[in-house]
Amino acid sequence: METKTARAFKLISNSGSVEKPQPFTPTNGVQQSLFPLRNPRSAFFVSLPDVDHVEFVQLLKNSGPAVIVELRKIPRFDIGPLNRRSIFDLFRQQGDIYLDFGTEQFEKSNPHDVASSIEKRLQDHLAKQRPILFLTSSAQNPPSLSQSILDWLRKSSEPWEVYEVPQHVPRRVAGM
Repeated sequence: METKTARAFKLISNSGSVEKPQPFTPTNGVQQSLFPLRNPRSAFFVSLPDVDHVEFVQLLKNSGPAVIVELRKIPRFDIGPLNRRSIFDLFRQQGDIYLDFGTEQFEKSNPHDVASSIEKRLQDHLAKQRPILFLTSSAQNPPSLSQSILDWLRKSSEPWEVYEVPQHVPRRVAGM
């Protein structure tokens, strides 16, 4: 019997520490323990194309985000058999809203301005009590952009669970 190594998620907590990632054991292909209630105060930073098509679709279905925030300058969805049409069909089926900030971040020189714009646009969607998914790319997005968004989430009156998918080499996040 062949054993497949499962990837781990990294949770960045507001408690001031970064928890060590723990591998999960898939049950019928679904991470049952990670998304039991679709925590409305969860944010996922998904680096594309660093996840495969199966992981990306499972994450969308299991997390049930209210909003998918595009941060990539050049958004591409040709991951495995997926394409733009199939992904947007999935977004519609789940009632997800897709907001494209990819071009805006390059028109504004300050990542904090982009984060402020995102915050303003997301206010109405936060009332839906569903997670937020940010689509990023290590090749297209500076770390300061994610940091600005993390700073905004940290200022919230309620704590957020923030996940990085896939898990990358742990990095220090100031103030967390």
